Amino acid sequence: MLDWVWLKLVNNGNLCQKGAFNPCSIHDLRRLRRPLIKRDGNLVEATWDEAIALAGEGLRQIRDRSRGDRLAVLSSPQLTNEENYLVQKLARAALGTNNIGNLVTLLMNESMVKSFGKNVSTSSYSDILTSDLILVFGCDIAEDYPIIALKIRQAVGKGSKLVIINSRATRMDSLAKVDLKVNPRTTLALLRAMLNYIITYDLVDHDFVQSRTTGFEDFAREMRRYPLEEIIDTFWMKPSKIIEAIHLYIRAQRPMIIVNADTVTPDELVLINDLALITGNVGRDGAGIIALRASGNAQGLIDMGVSPDYLPGQQPLTDIAVRQKFEAAWHRTLPLERG
Repeated sequence: MLDWVWLKLVNNGNLCQKGAFNPCSIHDLRRLRRPLIKRDGNLVEATWDEAIALAGEGLRQIRDRSRGDRLAVLSSPQLTNEENYLVQKLARAALGTNNIGNLVTLLMNESMVKSFGKNVSTSSYSDILTSDLILVFGCDIAEDYPIIALKIRQAVGKGSKLVIINSRATRMDSLAKVDLKVNPRTTLALLRAMLNYIITYDLVDHDFVQSRTTGFEDFAREMRRYPLEEIIDTFWMKPSKIIEAIHLYIRAQRPMIIVNADTVTPDELVLINDLALITGNVGRDGAGIIALRASGNAQGLIDMGVSPDYLPGQQPLTDIAVRQKFEAAWHRTLPLERG
């Protein structure tokens, strides 16, 4: 029996607004179809070979004069992993610069690195359908990530419970078992209070914490400073709603947290990670954290080393062994100065 290929794709054949309505821009009459170069002060059409040779010569001259210090390379989240890999390789191996950046200014939230060692989600989109509780934090999932919203609707239809923590109403609120509306200025206090409750009432997965984490005692001591009963007036909601959300998450066998990594603060994301860690809800099918990013292949930018600090694979530029490995593979000496 034939198996439909599209059933195995991330989006299952569904398209977001850009994918559905923007392809017509490909055929826009105003779109450039040939490269332009400047001759006698005017932009004129040229062949690809002419344009590439001219650009390459100009970059070579600047590199030879400044050793690459005056050059910078910016890449786009609309590119594929392979293209982004070549962009950073061009910058480092050919132009001799670590002045490498991207067109997504919010990618520098490295809270996932602090908690898990890598700036990447701990779960995949397919885990949404196998989770029995989904906690959506700080984003309008139907508006900003419609394909993920479809998966959440599927999961809820199969019996998964939905908890939403957000500052404004969303189209998914009607599906939520618990919906907490929190002022963005008090979100950090809410997370601390939730963690305090879990620690105070000993709802911690001690086996997981002992075998898979470090620094719990210091962390617990810090969180005990934020009891829910002392700050409940800050949230303008009944404490029972917050406690219900906590217990739904604790009792779930495969809880999933979905968060917009581009809009939450680094401190908030660290505490969200801590919530998953102290309850042992990381590293299992259907359980973990999905850190969403607004721009197409933003994760690819991170993984392919489009950064002044990291080489491909999120390997630190300052690690001598890592640098030597890439220098041997690329047959080039990499620049030492941080971009």
